[in-house]
Amino acid sequence: MITVFKKIAKGIQTSSLQKADRHVWIYAENPTERELERLTDLYGLELGHLHDALDPNEVPRLEKEGSSFYVFTRVPKESIQGSWVTTPVLLIFVKDTLIVVAKDQEELFEKFIQNRISTIPIKPITVFTALFNDFIMIYHNTIMKLNKKIGTINNKTDEIQNSDIIELVFYENVLNELLNAAIQTNVILKSLSSIKGLFTTDDENDLVEDIFLANGQLIQISKSILTKAKNMRDAYSTILTNNLNRVIRFLTVLTVILTIPMIITSMYGMNVRLPHAESEFIFLTILVATGVICTTLIIIFRKKNWL
Repeated sequence: MITVFKKIAKGIQTSSLQKADRHVWIYAENPTERELERLTDLYGLELGHLHDALDPNEVPRLEKEGSSFYVFTRVPKESIQGSWVTTPVLLIFVKDTLIVVAKDQEELFEKFIQNRISTIPIKPITVFTALFNDFIMIYHNTIMKLNKKIGTINNKTDEIQNSDIIELVFYENVLNELLNAAIQTNVILKSLSSIKGLFTTDDENDLVEDIFLANGQLIQISKSILTKAKNMRDAYSTILTNNLNRVIRFLTVLTVILTIPMIITSMYGMNVRLPHAESEFIFLTILVATGVICTTLIIIFRKKNWL
């Protein structure tokens, strides 16, 4: 579906795509092939780039075709399974118009249309910066949610389980995806600010510069939380390994202590003549001897902190 937003005296007017209007914002949500071809014909766009915007694996990048600039970025989205992924969004500067093509961002743009579009001028730079500010806010909120979940695991230090390690690895993968998208987007924003003629006034360049700085701060926060998650995972892996070593050491010491009486009793259980085998005190002697040996071993192991 393609919707055209135009500023009028009474507010915002919405319409379907009929002609190549200027000074409008065009939002194409999960467009059909016919709608993409219609956009291409009216605004002289590259159809292949529009198809790329619907590819879930498309990476952030900046392309220029004629007088049009194609800005590919990725925006976080919570999946049905409760995980987080990033999905592509394409923003196109063409003929004093901003065109946005997205496949799976209904909730994001629905909020933008309801809360933001009526308060800003319908100019490419203003819509672009307003959208990117929302993108950055979504990134920030997603990262803070991940940070909170990582902090929840951090409170279970004494009860750490393998499932917690797996959960941390999962959060690391999500943070890595968010961080990579933010870093690639920052490169695009820096390139945009250096393109001559795209933004005509210092105020417009300042708006893009502000977004670039805000996105840079987001990258630093992401790196900090990612480092925290990695350090926690390494620490918990070490704790689990150390606990396993302690159990193995305890069982080894216990085996050594129990082996002594087993050897002595097995010798005197053989059907052969043995020293003092006929003595009436031999049982007590064996019992005391094994007790002394085992007690000595326990004391030695305790001093070495093996028990």
